[in-house]
Amino acid sequence: MAAAWERFTGHRALPKAALVVLAAALVAGFLIVRSERRDAHNAEVLDTACGGVLPRAAMSGLLPGTRPGSCSATWT
Repeated sequence: MAAAWERFTGHRALPKAALVVLAAALVAGFLIVRSERRDAHNAEVLDTACGGVLPRAAMSGLLPGTRPGSCSATWT
């Protein structure tokens, strides 16, 4: 195990490439979670702001990624 670690740390580009891949994975994960939270927040705000004024089918069409009339994706 120690020999493999020495080869890894002694390699010229491998440690840097591993750090770049790790950083890219962390950034991608952060952006995915942030996007999901933003979508949930937008749905909640829209429901609060338009509750009782617009039908749910009309509100679901205002959110990205939903089709008008399909409330199951947003209103579960």
